[in-house]
Amino acid sequence: MNSPIQNDEVNNMGIVPINRDKRVLRAQLLTERQAISPADKKKRDAVLCEKVHGLIHTAFKNSNTSGDFSQKKVIAIYSPIKGEPDLTALFQQLIDDGYIVALPVVVEKNAPLKFMPYTPDTLVTGAFGIIEPSWDESKQVTPDIIVIPCLGFNEKNYRLGYGGGFYDRTLAMLKKSLHSPFTIGVSYAHLKCDFEINEFDIPISIMCIS
Repeated sequence: MNSPIQNDEVNNMGIVPINRDKRVLRAQLLTERQAISPADKKKRDAVLCEKVHGLIHTAFKNSNTSGDFSQKKVIAIYSPIKGEPDLTALFQQLIDDGYIVALPVVVEKNAPLKFMPYTPDTLVTGAFGIIEPSWDESKQVTPDIIVIPCLGFNEKNYRLGYGGGFYDRTLAMLKKSLHSPFTIGVSYAHLKCDFEINEFDIPISIMCIS
């Protein structure tokens, strides 16, 4: 499937070109994503689960701490909304592999995300209607890998989200604390597009698409 944005061609398609209003671009990408049929989405999500699972193992295998599980590695994923790739099938699989699965928690606006271990019996509906663990500061964890949903992405592994800046703030904060996690972006292949990068955008370590 072709990308929804092809630079000069987009003017004839009524789709916003590069360096124009990102709000319009976000709306168009969201429409594209939500137009995926349930059957097609299920297949794509299964492929993504398999790919992400492999990337997580490869990332630790290639790291300096590979094989050291004196402390369990923390994998932050997310609760899907608005047609995002659904990776919830991975949660228990990763736990069975010996990882701690964590989910992001919005504690306050315009601030970095916090992360809490995933346990089905502590899930609540949090900010923006997203399912997340009940917040308990004493139990928060710092992720070694963060799997991040991308509304759109470009060839340089920059992501386009919903505009809240939560992940960019989070990654910037973790980098300053000298705990810069490996990041895996997940999206659907046809949502690759061009958009303007600003000084606060942080590229994803690796994109995983289907």
